[in-house]
Amino acid sequence: MEQQSNVDLGGEYPVLVPPFMKEIIEQISLCARKSRLVDQQSGVSARFSMANYRTMVASARHRGVRLDEKPAVPRISDLAHLPTSSLGKLELDMMGSQQMTEKQVLEAIIAEAIGIVFNEYVEKSGLEAIVSVFNKGVRVEVGDMLPSEHYAERLKRAPAAWAKAFEVNPDENLAVRASCLEFVLAGLYATDRISRSQKHGRMTYEIR
Repeated sequence: MEQQSNVDLGGEYPVLVPPFMKEIIEQISLCARKSRLVDQQSGVSARFSMANYRTMVASARHRGVRLDEKPAVPRISDLAHLPTSSLGKLELDMMGSQQMTEKQVLEAIIAEAIGIVFNEYVEKSGLEAIVSVFNKGVRVEVGDMLPSEHYAERLKRAPAAWAKAFEVNPDENLAVRASCLEFVLAGLYATDRISRSQKHGRMTYEIR
């Protein structure tokens, strides 16, 4: 996808893209092509995936530069910037979308894609242990501009989630672990196990 998107992942602030993040970008396009919310006669261009991939990488690199993190590793929270590359590229089905905005349709498609990739990558065993921690009132805040160290510190309150992130990728690099953790939390949300709220560019996972 790097070659197709003409994206350089090297340089002074290199970007390391986890396989599951690449798959999510690809799955977003697949979900859009099948969605009843999107006008299938108009289709979804191959450039849709490439534009989204470039946006995700750019968001991660921006974080790397701002926080001096090397390598920068894309996270689920970077996908919040996809409307900048996606809006105008999806033709809504006026009957199926039922007055949803293009951004709302895109968010629904992204959530579906995350859920599909989550079910592919993450073993079901141990998920209930994570949910039980959230049932006790634990809340975890994530965001595209939060340092990776933030995740390690906050997840001391939810070690089961940190352990599940380690199962996704055993790399000890904190940026990789932060990405895996967001993937696990977003997957739990996408599969209706926990709740999520958003404020000022940050997302909070909890049970309400």
